[in-house]
Amino acid sequence: MNVERYPEKISAVVWDFDDTLVDSMDARASALAQVFRDTDIGNIDPQHFLLNLREPTFGLALASLAQSLRRPPDLYERYKSLYWNKEPGLLKLFPDVSDVLAMLTREEIPMAVVTQKIRHFQIDGVLAGVAVEMEELELAGLFPVVIGVDDVQETKPHPEGILMALERIGV
Repeated sequence: MNVERYPEKISAVVWDFDDTLVDSMDARASALAQVFRDTDIGNIDPQHFLLNLREPTFGLALASLAQSLRRPPDLYERYKSLYWNKEPGLLKLFPDVSDVLAMLTREEIPMAVVTQKIRHFQIDGVLAGVAVEMEELELAGLFPVVIGVDDVQETKPHPEGILMALERIGV
């Protein structure tokens, strides 16, 4: 019988940001609800829409919705502006995440974040991106490596981002 051996010590942990470390659903749903109000889309629940995309990307899903309902084609741009200009406090760590991060830090286990978000950019004259959100949540110093969608050629689920993160933290 061939038994696979796992390392006795964890070498590194690579996290996703949204829906893993951070509950950003309220922020996303709030921005989308405002887009729907601004464009008179009243019969679609924003959270349901976010959780049940029928297109490969959120941008394409909004473009398809705009076309089918004969609404302005800029729904995604409106959403991005509203989301990235959100009030602080809408993002929250999931329960017990702080404890897990503290334990991994005590054990000196290197950590990285690989996300579909851009690391940092400006929108409407405001600094935005996952780096800004990580600072808001006091996570920035815990992750020496953050790989954003702007760092890779292939997006998740392709392993490029994870492999890049592991290489940068020396694992």
